[in-house]
Amino acid sequence: MRGLMGMALMVWLLASAWSMGSSAAAPETPAAIEQRRVSRLVSHLKRLEKPQDWLLVRKFFSSDANVQLNALSNCPLPENEWPWYLSSDHLKNYAFMVDFIPLNMDADKRLETLMVIQSDHAKDHYITFCLMDDDMNARKPLASYSDLSRGREITYQIADLTGDGSHELIVNVREESNDRYSDAVRVIKPAQKRRFELVWFAHLQEELRWPKAYLNDAGTRAVQRSEDLSAKVRFRFNGPGNPATLILKGVRKYEERVFNLESGKEKNEILVDRFPFEEFWRWDKKKLQFVRVFDSR
Repeated sequence: MRGLMGMALMVWLLASAWSMGSSAAAPETPAAIEQRRVSRLVSHLKRLEKPQDWLLVRKFFSSDANVQLNALSNCPLPENEWPWYLSSDHLKNYAFMVDFIPLNMDADKRLETLMVIQSDHAKDHYITFCLMDDDMNARKPLASYSDLSRGREITYQIADLTGDGSHELIVNVREESNDRYSDAVRVIKPAQKRRFELVWFAHLQEELRWPKAYLNDAGTRAVQRSEDLSAKVRFRFNGPGNPATLILKGVRKYEERVFNLESGKEKNEILVDRFPFEEFWRWDKKKLQFVRVFDSR
């Protein structure tokens, strides 16, 4: 009964999101949407090989929203996550792609399936990773993780960073906060409680600006401070069975502009400090996350 109520709620939410999205922007014609639906369905069926994948793709590109939501039941929602496909028009307009990746993400040697749903790239780009169990366990839904990127397409890699034979997700996104953008990388790993967890995070490009502050009561001298971060991350693999070393290397630039506002003329002096840095991070089996270490071995 609870499952039926949950499905009914998702149908209502999806219908509400579609109606709100349609009122906010001029909708495409039904003919254009239907053409995209058929075209995407055919292209997916041509490149996929497994009958199980064909079945899911047919559901995703069904003209019935209830059938689409049935396909999304393979993506169990984390308690604190609102899925993008319930608040955007991508699902309704078939503006997305689906991929199926066989890989190992748990302790046994059997391959699970990672289903990756990506929206078409626009102002915002969305992605959902859905982990399904191996074929012996009927591809039971295990966990899902969604992310979004502002103004830049999401990219991801899959690699064994912890040395335990399973794989982690390396996800690159662009974040936005208070009209400021920053590029970030996250490492995501399935947890024992059947959910994905963030085990490492870093900003790669970031600009911080602080408001101008006066240095004296007369208001004739002021200072404006800023900080720029530019970094890259690379992964040094240390052989089978050994955790990789995550190396974050970059430069922090601190800039301070001092303004002299006397006589109605704005004169300023610029002070710049640059601080190169290099950090090393390794997997900690007890903490189940990457921790910073102070040697490069």
